[in-house]
Amino acid sequence: MKRKIFVFILILIILVSQKNVFFTDIFFEEERMPNFEEIGRNQGLLDLSVSSIIQDKNGFIWFGTQGGLSRYNGKDSVAYRNNPFETKGLIHNLIQTMFYDEKEHVLWLGTYQGISKLDIERDQFTNYTVEDQGLSNNVVVAIGKDKNEDFWFGTMDGLNKLDPVTGKFITYPVEGKVVRSLFLDSKERLLVGTYEGLFYFDEVKDRLIKVEMNYPSTYVMAIKEFDEGTLSLGLWDGGVVEMDLDFKVIKQHTFEDNRVYTIQKTEDQTLWVGTWGGGLFSEKKSHIYHFPGTGKKGDLGHSVVYALTEDRSGILWIGTNGNGVYKTNPRKVNYLEFSNDPDDPMTLDAGKINTIYKDSKERLWIAVYNKGLNVYDEQKKEMIKYNTKNTASRRLENDQIMKLVEYNGNLLIASGTGIGQYDSEVDSFVNTQILPENTITYVLHVDERNHLWVGTYLDGVYEYDETFKKLNHFNVESIENRLTDNLVYDIISDAKGRIWIGTNNGLNIYEPKTNVMKSYFKEEGNFSALASNTVRSIYEDIEGTIWIGMIGGGISKYQEETDSFKSFTEAEGLVDNTVISMKASEDGRIWVATHNGISIIDPQTEKIINLTLADGIGGYMFTGDGFVDKEGYLYFGGTHGITKFPPVTKIISNTMPPIYITNIAVYNTPIEQNVKILNNKNYVLKSNENYISFDFNALDYETLSQIQYSYKLSGVDADWVESGNRNYVSYSNLESGNYKFSVRIKTIQGEYSNPEIVTFIILRPWYNTLYAYVLYMLIGAFILFSLFKIKESQMVTARNLELAKLNDKLESVVSELESVSIKDALTGIYNRRYFNMELNDYLQLAKRSNSHISLLMIDVDDFKKINDQYGHVFGDHFLIAFASQIQEIIPRSTDFCARFGGDEFAVVLNDTDLEGANIVANKIFEKVHKIRVETQDQVVLIEPKVCIGVSSIKPGKELNMEQFISSADAALYEAKRTGKNKIVIKA
Repeated sequence: MKRKIFVFILILIILVSQKNVFFTDIFFEEERMPNFEEIGRNQGLLDLSVSSIIQDKNGFIWFGTQGGLSRYNGKDSVAYRNNPFETKGLIHNLIQTMFYDEKEHVLWLGTYQGISKLDIERDQFTNYTVEDQGLSNNVVVAIGKDKNEDFWFGTMDGLNKLDPVTGKFITYPVEGKVVRSLFLDSKERLLVGTYEGLFYFDEVKDRLIKVEMNYPSTYVMAIKEFDEGTLSLGLWDGGVVEMDLDFKVIKQHTFEDNRVYTIQKTEDQTLWVGTWGGGLFSEKKSHIYHFPGTGKKGDLGHSVVYALTEDRSGILWIGTNGNGVYKTNPRKVNYLEFSNDPDDPMTLDAGKINTIYKDSKERLWIAVYNKGLNVYDEQKKEMIKYNTKNTASRRLENDQIMKLVEYNGNLLIASGTGIGQYDSEVDSFVNTQILPENTITYVLHVDERNHLWVGTYLDGVYEYDETFKKLNHFNVESIENRLTDNLVYDIISDAKGRIWIGTNNGLNIYEPKTNVMKSYFKEEGNFSALASNTVRSIYEDIEGTIWIGMIGGGISKYQEETDSFKSFTEAEGLVDNTVISMKASEDGRIWVATHNGISIIDPQTEKIINLTLADGIGGYMFTGDGFVDKEGYLYFGGTHGITKFPPVTKIISNTMPPIYITNIAVYNTPIEQNVKILNNKNYVLKSNENYISFDFNALDYETLSQIQYSYKLSGVDADWVESGNRNYVSYSNLESGNYKFSVRIKTIQGEYSNPEIVTFIILRPWYNTLYAYVLYMLIGAFILFSLFKIKESQMVTARNLELAKLNDKLESVVSELESVSIKDALTGIYNRRYFNMELNDYLQLAKRSNSHISLLMIDVDDFKKINDQYGHVFGDHFLIAFASQIQEIIPRSTDFCARFGGDEFAVVLNDTDLEGANIVANKIFEKVHKIRVETQDQVVLIEPKVCIGVSSIKPGKELNMEQFISSADAALYEAKRTGKNKIVIKA
C-alpha cells in the first residue's frame, strides 16, 4: 500500500516537473500519417503542460494547464488564472482534471488546492476546499456525474460526493486511497478507477464494490465506453483492456510502452493511447502507429501525453507535459499519391498528366505529356517506364499518349501515330492498322455495342466494328452526320446508347439507331445554351444526367426535358471555368478537376464546394483525364503528379463553423463585462452612446486564417462590407434610431454562413422628443400671445428684435448641428460619415481629372495598453492630442484627416502621388512619436508606436471607394503583421 502511494506521489511530482522523457525513436509502417499542428504560447496557452481538454456546447475549446485555464477560439485565448488575493476566482493554477456539465453549461476543475466550478454563462467561479466544504484531500484528479446528477470527485485520499442541499462533501474510503478515474457507463453505474483496481458504487449498500478480475495492472488510469456495451480501461503499465458490461475481458491492447495515461477512440474507430513517457500510440484495424514525442517532423514534441479529446468536427486534441497542445485533423490529409522526385528516376516522370487508367489486371497506367507511359509496380513501389527510348521491351512508337482503353481483351492506346496495342510477349506497344497511318488520336471509347470510337486531332471521329472490320468516318466534310469540328477532345456513350462527342467547336450527339447527328453551340445572350464551344470533358452520372466540361465555360448540365443546358461557372461558385475532367464519388457528388483546383458539386442541391492545397489535393493545375477504379478510388492528374481520393472521404466538412458576437463596446467600454456571447441580444442606448464597436469570432479549428468575415449595420451600410479576416468594426456618430448589426463568414470552400445578429436602439436626445416639441409649441404660443398684447406702437420694434434674436440663435444651432454631424465628438476632427462622403467625391474628381489621390490609414499600435496603464479617460485625451498632431501636418486645405474608428485615423491627400504621400506619411510618423497628454491629474509624454498603410493611385473607372480603402487597409495590416511601428506603401 505504501509503495503505491509513494508511486502516485512520485508520478504527481514528475507530472508537474518533467520536461523530457527519452524513448526510442521507432515508427511503425504508415499509410497516411496524421499531420500534427502545434498550439503553444503564441496562441495564448498559459502553460505548456496541458492536463485536460474539453469542448463546450458553443464549440470553444478549454485547456486545463499547470498554469491556469484557457478558453481557445482557434485564434487566441482567454485566460483564467489564480489571484492569491481574490477568493472568488480560480482556486489554483495547477489544474489536474476537468468535467463539463453541458446541461448547466458549467465547467468543473480539479486542482491541487481543491475544486473550482466555473459558470461559463455568468463567468463566475465557486470554490470547494478541504477546510470549507470537507473535501477529503486538496489534490483532485477525477470528476464524474451519476444518473441522479450528483457530482463525484476523486482525490489522492478517497472519493467525495457533493451534497447539493448542504453544499458539503460526503466522503467514502477507497482501497489504496487514490481515485484516478470516474465514469458513468450505459448501465448507469458509477465506475471508479483506483490504484487497487476497478470498483463500482452500490447505491443500496452506499459503498464501493470491487470488480474481481485478473488485471494486467491494477492501476486504472482511464475508463471509457467508446462503443456501447464495451468498456475500455487504460492501465498504467498494462496497456488497454476491453471488457463487456459484466466485466469479462474481451481483448487486451499492448504497446511498446504500456504506461497508459489517457485514451480516446475517434470517429474513424482509431484507438489513441497517450502514455507517460512513451509518447502517443494509435491502433486501427490491428495496425499500430507510434509517435514517441521526439519533436521531429510528423511527431509530437513531448513523450508524456496528458489528455486526448475529439471535438465535434472530428479533430483530435492532444495535451502534453511541456510542449503544449497538438491537434490532428482527419480532413487534412495529403492525397498526393505519386509525384516526381528529380533525384529518384523510379518515381513518376515530371510533366503534365494526359490520362490515367487502371486495367483489368489492376495495373495503373499514367500517360505523361511527351514522356510516354508510367506503370506503377505495387510490389516494388516504383514506376516502370514505357517510351520510345527503350529498344527491346517497354517500347512505344510515340511518346504522346492521350488515352487508354481495353477492347476485346486488348489494351489500346491513343497516340501521336495512331492506335497502339499492348503486346505482352515483347512487353511493348505496337501500332495497329485500324486507322489510316499516322492519324493523331486523342480519344478511345467502347460503346454498348462493342464498337470502338476514336477521336482524332484533326480528322474527326472514327467508329470501328471489329466483328465486321468496318470503319465509319465522321468529320466536318461528311455529307450526312457532319461533325462541327475535326478536333475531338472526348467521346462517351450514355445509358440510351447515344454517342456524345466534344469538339473544339461545339457538342455533337449521334443517335446510332436513327443515324442522326445533333449539334449544340454557345449562343450569345442565351443562358440555356452551352457556355463555351470548346468541350473538353463529358460525363454521365448514376442518374443518367450528362455533364459537359468546357474550356472557359465551366460546366453545362444537359436538361433532357427541355433540350437545354444549365451552367455552373465561376459566377455560381466553380473554382475555375477551365474544366479538364469530371468523375463521381460513391455518394454521387461530381468531382471537377480544373486548372485552378477541384470543385465538388452535389447534383441534388447543386451546392458547390471548392478544394485547395490546404485540403491536400497536391496542386492546383489539373491537366488530364481522371479515373475511378472498381473500389471507388478517384484519380486526378496534373503538373504536380497524381492525386488519389478514397471512395468516402472526410475532406468535405458538413458543419458550418459557428460565429459569435463576443463583445459590444460603447466608447471602448463593454456593454456586458461577464457575458461572452452576445448573439441575438437587444440593447437600448442613450442618445450620446453613439460610438459603438463590435468584436466577432468564428470557431473554425481547421482553416481559421482563411475565414472571410463580412458585416452590415442596417441604416448605415447599404450592402455587406467585406473585412477579410479582420474580426472587429467600429461605428461613430450614429444617429438616433433602430439598428441591426449582422455578421457572417465565408469559408475556404466558398460557403456563406447564416448571419448572426444583435439589435440596439439609440434613443433620441431629450430636446428631440415629443414632449419637448409640445413644450416648444406652448412656449411659442405664449410668446405670440404676449406679443399680441403689447402696445401696438411697440409691436413692430419688439417683434423685429425678437425675430433677430431667434434668427441668430437658429443660425448658431444650425452651425452647431452641421459641425456635430461631420465632426468626431471626441477628437474634433472629421468623422467616418464625413470621410465616406468626401472620399467618394474626391475619387470622382480624380477620375475626371485623371489625377492621383492618396489615402493614409493610421493606427496606434497596442492602444489598449495605454488604456490599461493610464485609464480610458487618459486614453481619450491621448486620442485628442494624437489627432491634433496629425492635423498639424496636413499640408493643404484640400486635404483632410478623419477618425476612421477607435484608434484608427485616415488622411486623404487630393492630387497627391506616391512620392508626396510618402513625404506626408513620414512627417506624420515622426510627429506622432512624442505626444504630450495633459489631464486634470497628470501630464505625461507618450511615445506611441504607429502603423501607417499608404495607398496612392490614379483611379480607373472601375475602382470604387471600398476597393481604395481595402488597399490602404491591406497595407496597414501588412505593417502590423510584419512587426508594427512602420509605414507600408501599396501603389
